Amino acid sequence: MIDFVILLIIIILKIFLFKTSFSTDFEVHRNWKAITNSLPISEWYFYSKNKWTLDYPPLFAYFEFILGKLSKLFDEDITNLNKFNYSSNACIIFMRSTVLLGDLFLFFSLKNFCKIINLNFNRYLILIFSILFNSGLVIVDNIHFQYNGILFGLLFISFGFIAKKQYALGAIFYTICLCMKHIFIYFAPAYFIFYFYYIIINNIKKKKFKKLIINIILTGLGIFSILLISFLPFIIISFKLKNISQFIQIKERLFPLNRGLLHTYWAPNFWALYSLLDKILYFSNNNLSHKFNIIKKICDFFLKFKEQNSNYKRNTSSKGAGNKGVSQETGFDILPDINMKTTNIIIMTFIVILYMKYLYTKSNEKKSKNKIKARKIKEKIKEFLQLCIISCFIFFNFGYQVHEKAFLNISILTILYYLILVNNVEIKDKKYITYTDDITSFALIIIFIGTSAQMPLVNDPKDYLVKIGLVIFYYFFCLIAIFNKGDFNSDWETKFVFTIIFLIVIFLDFFITFQNSFDFDLNISFLKHLEKLYERYPFIFLMTYSCFISIFVQNIFILLLI
Repeated sequence: MIDFVILLIIIILKIFLFKTSFSTDFEVHRNWKAITNSLPISEWYFYSKNKWTLDYPPLFAYFEFILGKLSKLFDEDITNLNKFNYSSNACIIFMRSTVLLGDLFLFFSLKNFCKIINLNFNRYLILIFSILFNSGLVIVDNIHFQYNGILFGLLFISFGFIAKKQYALGAIFYTICLCMKHIFIYFAPAYFIFYFYYIIINNIKKKKFKKLIINIILTGLGIFSILLISFLPFIIISFKLKNISQFIQIKERLFPLNRGLLHTYWAPNFWALYSLLDKILYFSNNNLSHKFNIIKKICDFFLKFKEQNSNYKRNTSSKGAGNKGVSQETGFDILPDINMKTTNIIIMTFIVILYMKYLYTKSNEKKSKNKIKARKIKEKIKEFLQLCIISCFIFFNFGYQVHEKAFLNISILTILYYLILVNNVEIKDKKYITYTDDITSFALIIIFIGTSAQMPLVNDPKDYLVKIGLVIFYYFFCLIAIFNKGDFNSDWETKFVFTIIFLIVIFLDFFITFQNSFDFDLNISFLKHLEKLYERYPFIFLMTYSCFISIFVQNIFILLLI
């Protein structure tokens, strides 16, 4: 009953966010409801009369179609394709309420998952609040506007079936999730290696060949069935037209390679630092090369390399493109441009390293026959969560056209992993104390990044206090409720350092939020310098923020691979 009270409190708190500013994604999802309810299905992925084109997989399009039908009961203009930037009160209430329905689905998915793994009740209550009221998720879904709650709900259902060794059902729900939002392909390597080991290698070791064959067939049929259901209308259309134009168009929409490597400067991955280096070289070459010949030589070397590439063209990178909310091509002025082939090679290299490390660990793992069933389930799901976290980290850090929202996959799974872990470790046993302490610091940094990466999404000054209040509350909730185990509880120096870093992030976010709203008429030297800095380098605040967080991302990534 307590969990339902917590749910009710969270729902009420989120209702108060209905009137906060929303991003372009609000209009995107409203427009998708209009597209799917105003046009025949053959035209869904071809419509381009406005910039909010449909670029999610078919299952999500069907989901928008259903919501669009329901919206007509509230406001028929929600699905009016000729409306632009439409946001009546009825529209806002309906759209925001559909996100809350996703939160309800996430709640029951979490409840079911925690029951399967037999999670301690106190830990379960903390988990419910820490995920449903995760500040990063609230910013993205309940303010910025997206439907990640329902997607994470599907993912947790998949995890639940995996914990019960019902691998075919686990694969089915993951495929449903993937066919709703293709960013969940980040989890695919983790699913593959985990299934490869437990369905194939493990059954071969135990000589359970019948079970192996049944699991392979059921899993394969399950995945194929969901893919067939998702794309069936487009298969029928293709047969009628006797061409595959529908599938080519869907592929173009889901993977828009013409947008370039960067989505925005605030996705704090490896390419943010790469972009920073390009800016340093570009402006150094323009302003300092006459004093320092070495700078000119370095830049000339990279420029010669770029000139050999016939596809190279000068872009708007140095002017700070990519911070307007609409994806656009953004390349580099000095350093080599990075294409999708390059990012895929980097990703596959790290995936192979992950696979080798995992299979090596499993081959040297000592089996214990004395483990009770509940403990085995928890250890198996912890193993799978770790694979998912590392896989998502690899894609986030080196992927092509990565969104800052993708880090939610990592931070939310880290909360789940940590709460399962600390529930099993015996803190009284001294050999575990340092290990738990390390995991605690590691998890806190990831959750800190998960929130910080989303903060620039709320860039309306009138919502600044709401955003800051939300993230500060969640940060101290994490310190008190989640990370309150072992020696870390008394390690005030570590908490103090984390708090200082968090305050620096809030300070940097202040300049992003108000960069277009400062009253520069005030005779304050500091503001005058800010004005000149922003006029000369319009990307400066976003890039500084992103690169500051990216430094922590790179440190965590290195630790993950060790």
